Amino acid sequence: MKQAEQLQLFGEVSKTFGANGELIIKYREELSAQTLKKEPVFIYMDGLPVPFYFKSFEPKGTNKMLVVFEDMEAEALARELVGKSVFFVPKHGRKKRSDELNDLIGFHIIDEQHGELGTVTEVLDIPGNPCLSLNHQGKEVIIPLNEELVTRVDAKAKKIYLKLPEGLVDLYLE
Repeated sequence: MKQAEQLQLFGEVSKTFGANGELIIKYREELSAQTLKKEPVFIYMDGLPVPFYFKSFEPKGTNKMLVVFEDMEAEALARELVGKSVFFVPKHGRKKRSDELNDLIGFHIIDEQHGELGTVTEVLDIPGNPCLSLNHQGKEVIIPLNEELVTRVDAKAKKIYLKLPEGLVDLYLE
């Protein structure tokens, strides 16, 4: 949620190196390779910061590093990242993903079709599919926290507006 606001520029992917997804990242001279000891790093794809995790990481010279990102072990995939900026969350601004998601407890969930559904009572941090748990009409309803379903977030009012797929809430009420 606030992650994009906390990102700081680390450097840029300058080129591929080899055929197994290796990349050379040239980073800002005032930083060090150790800045990235904690993962992930972020690269903007389609306007959104996407997290990348290191499979391997090796400093090269004074301001370059040789890296391979998980699930990017092919030259064709790595080539897509050349020329893109690499960002990191500074140590003082770093929050664990589970802490960030737990910040949503207490938010009111409002669906376009059903109106106010309830208040988030628990966050289920399922890898790749975080879900919100809430009580609606005396029954627990689990809603996937998917950016395609979120139409708006009002952090001050603690409200999340969603457009849920037809029938999702009804599954829990039957």
